[in-house]
Amino acid sequence: MTEMISGNRNPMAGTAYYYEINALNLLGKLNSSYEWHVFKKNKNKTWRDITETPKTGKRVSYKFGEIAVGIEFEIKVYEIQPELLPGTSGIKKLVGSIILIPVYGKVSKIDRVVLFNRNGKNVNKAGYRDTLTAQAHCIAMFGKEIEFHLWEDDAPGGGHDLVVNKNNRHNKVYRAVVNENGIAEVKISLISDERILRQMANKYLMIGDQDEGAYHEYYVTATYSGKIVGASQVNVDVVNPDYKKGKPAPHTPKFPSGQGGKKQTDPKGNILEAVFINDSGKELSKVAVGEKVRIRIHSKNMVGKYIQYVVWEYDAGAHDEIYRSGHIKIPADVCDTTSGFVITKGLFEKGIDLPVGDPDADRQHYFIEIISIDLAAESQRFGVDSKGLVEVENVRSPAKIEDTKVSKQQIKVNCFCNRKIKEDELREMVTAMRKATYDEAGENFFKWNNDKLFTGGHEQFFTRTYDKFAEVLNKTFENYEINTCIRKIHFLGQCYHETGAFMKSVEGKKNQEYWYDPYRGRGFIHLTLKGNYKKFEEASGYSVVNTPTIVSTNIEIAAMSSGWYWKYNDMGNINTFADRDSIFDTSRLVNKPNASKSSSINGYNQRVNAINALKNVFEYPQNCISLVKNEETNEKTTCPSGLKDCICLEIFNVENGFIKHPIITKNHINIIEHGNFKDIKSSIQKVILHRTAGGTTQACINTFKSGRKNRKGGVDHFGTHFVVGKDGVITQTADLSKVTWHCAGWNSKSVGIEVVGFAIDKNGKPTLGLKDQNPVTGWESLTKEQSKSVACLVKGLLNYYSLDKTKIDCHENLAPKEAGEGQVVYNAIKDYL
Repeated sequence: MTEMISGNRNPMAGTAYYYEINALNLLGKLNSSYEWHVFKKNKNKTWRDITETPKTGKRVSYKFGEIAVGIEFEIKVYEIQPELLPGTSGIKKLVGSIILIPVYGKVSKIDRVVLFNRNGKNVNKAGYRDTLTAQAHCIAMFGKEIEFHLWEDDAPGGGHDLVVNKNNRHNKVYRAVVNENGIAEVKISLISDERILRQMANKYLMIGDQDEGAYHEYYVTATYSGKIVGASQVNVDVVNPDYKKGKPAPHTPKFPSGQGGKKQTDPKGNILEAVFINDSGKELSKVAVGEKVRIRIHSKNMVGKYIQYVVWEYDAGAHDEIYRSGHIKIPADVCDTTSGFVITKGLFEKGIDLPVGDPDADRQHYFIEIISIDLAAESQRFGVDSKGLVEVENVRSPAKIEDTKVSKQQIKVNCFCNRKIKEDELREMVTAMRKATYDEAGENFFKWNNDKLFTGGHEQFFTRTYDKFAEVLNKTFENYEINTCIRKIHFLGQCYHETGAFMKSVEGKKNQEYWYDPYRGRGFIHLTLKGNYKKFEEASGYSVVNTPTIVSTNIEIAAMSSGWYWKYNDMGNINTFADRDSIFDTSRLVNKPNASKSSSINGYNQRVNAINALKNVFEYPQNCISLVKNEETNEKTTCPSGLKDCICLEIFNVENGFIKHPIITKNHINIIEHGNFKDIKSSIQKVILHRTAGGTTQACINTFKSGRKNRKGGVDHFGTHFVVGKDGVITQTADLSKVTWHCAGWNSKSVGIEVVGFAIDKNGKPTLGLKDQNPVTGWESLTKEQSKSVACLVKGLLNYYSLDKTKIDCHENLAPKEAGEGQVVYNAIKDYL
């Protein structure tokens, strides 16, 4: 029977694969249906059916996680023949099976190491009575053991400096196994080893320091197979009980280790003044949490030079760093920073040292430090006195002042970026939306529905609990990049109205007829019209064209179809409009894409009220960490190639679709361009990395021009927007407003970069893996110049399209290609990003 099913027998973990039956070989009736089950082989060699909800149709998809790697599975498909006579049951028979063993889909590595105080008000501060949490976020390492070591940091900056800190490692080893989510986690109790840790921390000092300071700075390293493969980049500051507080001498404030300016004199006084301003340019002496500030800088002889500013919270003892900018180029003697930052609740809490009774909990005072990057000059500090300090007030609601227990609980879970929504939280969200929206009689929906779920309509879900509702929503969020507070707010608000306050899973009444039946609206965001049902079936493998009612009776399919439409509808990814917090656009794209005014959108006011109600529950924007991350992402950092004038340090100019900059060479090949992006910027969701499988830039360009023969005898012209040679030269070959064919399924949503280099065989020789050649076993390494140029280009494009590093992807992860093609490039550039 195995020949009856086709599909990959060694699927890569994390990637969905299709499996289909050969209907031509089946003897069943034409109107038969098909049901799929998955069996797992136990250690005792027996098989167990692990199917929750059988998939249906002749073609379905499955995706296995890392926990399934190396385990044997069997997929079986059954033919369900309809009943022959009324009152008799149909016939179910096995028609095919296939044995699978999933394999790792990515190169095993530790991707990120973090250390934090999970129960602290500020996760980066602690006391010796606290317990810290260390995590290693791993890829393709399920079940592997990771060892952690705790270090006290006497080196400037973050990360692991073995030379400076060689005597600062705690001798205890903490071990953890990587779980199914790719995380190894350990608890590090400071109080159990307090005496040893304090002795170690106070024994050595950072070069130039007179004492250890008000804090001991700790980080962790993660070790696998005896080799350190990662270190946390942000230290946890632990209050130093041995430090005697005292007011520092004038103009000599105590900065935490590694966070001061350069220690040379600046007789010219190039930086004259720095003050806080708002977006309208008004100088500020008082602001509140949640407000945005920028910096105005007065300088002399500094035009074209780079500086960095740091905002500190003034303390009688040790000042707390609140915010640090990237490198900024001075355009004039008097200039205002363009981006600035919002004083979020999280930033304000950096200035709070004590969990209870800290005088800085309600009101703080900030000053500015300016660091010269290009000149050997001492950093300049402005406002370090009673006249120059800016007062920052933490405005709290009366309810929060009265009930500190509720406030602390909210602080732990207030941001929903990149985390799951819990059952009780979802119930609170639904309740808030129902209380904020009203029926035609003026009654809010909560009065009639209370907290019930999906009890209306003539087609209903089999499962209607908040627990299951939260489960399918979280899976949808993960699959369709609905991963920030504002994206979840808009998605849930739109779903709320589409489903009649989460009461109905299907459009209209049973006896109501629509011209597009049976493909009426179903799901959380109504999947409507046969064309959309067909596209969703092709993308998901669910047999919704033949059985459209499963969208309104299977809550998981209802959620997935809504997420699919949210990201892949014909008008563009709705996430980008949610990022802009545009209720009009998200409502328009869900209800009436061509609407030019809100009155044309069905239930527009209800949608607005629902989304605003969710913002209160999410405490958005005041408690959203993504807003802080976006500010940090937009700040400029050092160019990998060491250039002072570079596309990754400033927003570059684009003329007629081409970057106008000395480091970019233009070689326009218009034959590889295939139409326009829907939106020049918001359409772009990824920067995709490729290899040329050739030795030079010119060879790649020649291939772009000559094209490739297709099955019809014609020629298809493939290509990317950029090519980076082994010498590091970047060549732009296509207009940034034009689509090129470089990655199936992503051409209209991405920019591609070809990196010159051969695929190689087992002997290290170039190969294309063709019929008469050796198979591809690896890829040529990038040159150092090439790695830096690719990293520089990628950083510049991420800034231009307002994307973060998670939007960098490899060709082989998105479409069938030789393993490692883009991964080799990413591994070479990741340390420069």
